[in-house]
Amino acid sequence: MENMENIESATHRSPMVGKSDIGMTFCEAINRIILGEKVTRVQWADTDVYCFLKAEVLHIHTGGKDCTWLVSSGDIEEGDWITV
Repeated sequence: MENMENIESATHRSPMVGKSDIGMTFCEAINRIILGEKVTRVQWADTDVYCFLKAEVLHIHTGGKDCTWLVSSGDIEEGDWITV
């Protein structure tokens, strides 16, 4: 419960908050990606870094380039995902 309060507090303060101002879980973020949306993490603090699906492969846009996204355990465990 304390962790969720921290996430909610962080997302409410963040200028990056897009369509939702409460962080999503990784599973929720993946569902959004499947629906064609782009997602990012509040922790990344940059809406120009986002994840999406391209040719049925997960990609991350970072540094102006699209790369295959190697998902980390931190990405899976955190609940600070938001849509861009």
